Amino acid sequence: MLTPLTRVLGAVGLLAHDSDGSLAGGFFCFRYGSCLYLWAEAVDQAHFTHGWLIGEAFRYAAATGASAIDAGRGDYTDNARLGLLPVALASAVYLSRPNQHLLSRPGALHVGLKQRALRAWKKN
Repeated sequence: MLTPLTRVLGAVGLLAHDSDGSLAGGFFCFRYGSCLYLWAEAVDQAHFTHGWLIGEAFRYAAATGASAIDAGRGDYTDNARLGLLPVALASAVYLSRPNQHLLSRPGALHVGLKQRALRAWKKN
């Protein structure tokens, strides 16, 4: 299904494959002007590919000279347009009861995204 879509002018398919070659997830994106739009996502939750795909989106954006990523509406964003500049972003999280494991997840996501973004810019 994704193959014909990637033939559209400006379309980009960022795909994650499992070790056996099967598709584990992907982003369907559009590059328009200086912005990479993460338009649609399909991931197999058992493979935990979301973080890797976000990192690849940053790498691709950096490699192609994009100055912003528009992640639309998703799990971690609300109409987010992320300028690819070192700008600190913050989010308030309220838990109805203590849950240390859940509380550690946003921190781990932040560290992982920051490391991937920094690596992407160092390569380019």
